[in-house]
Amino acid sequence: MSKLHDSLPDAKGSYLLILFLPGSRTIQVGRLGPMVFDRGWYVYAGSAFGPGGLAARLGRHLQPLVKAHWHIDHLRTAAKVVAAWMAIGPPVREHDWAAALTEGPEAGTAVRGFGCSDCRCLSHLIHFTRRPGRILLRAKLGFDVVAAPLKEIVKQRPKTPHRAGSSTNV
Repeated sequence: MSKLHDSLPDAKGSYLLILFLPGSRTIQVGRLGPMVFDRGWYVYAGSAFGPGGLAARLGRHLQPLVKAHWHIDHLRTAAKVVAAWMAIGPPVREHDWAAALTEGPEAGTAVRGFGCSDCRCLSHLIHFTRRPGRILLRAKLGFDVVAAPLKEIVKQRPKTPHRAGSSTNV
């Protein structure tokens, strides 16, 4: 096990991955086929209620990709995970979080069909032209959501200009 994995809780729970894609790309996403991803920030909502809980799932998402299994693995070939947020214990929050991030002020744009092949959600991946901040995430998701201890990842966060850009559904 890695040092990073050891710093994550083995409790079950829900999580968000924050990723940055430095330029627009077309990526083959499993059975979804080729998808166009705009430059910007992506938030992926998932849950970890299986063996090993959050430590196992986040640990997998934060290690170099060996083989693509989930939709998010395909995006990780081009985008960098820069942060993670989590909430420990039930209920499963990924569905509500994904919906909340596409509603109201400062909403992101859902990437239709991504990460939701096992549910009826529109998407579990939300695109933002600007990095969604701590205040926005806590306001939309609840105050029991905490940043995961990913100092090694956050230190490597890419520097990006804050410029307005267009976001499209893909």
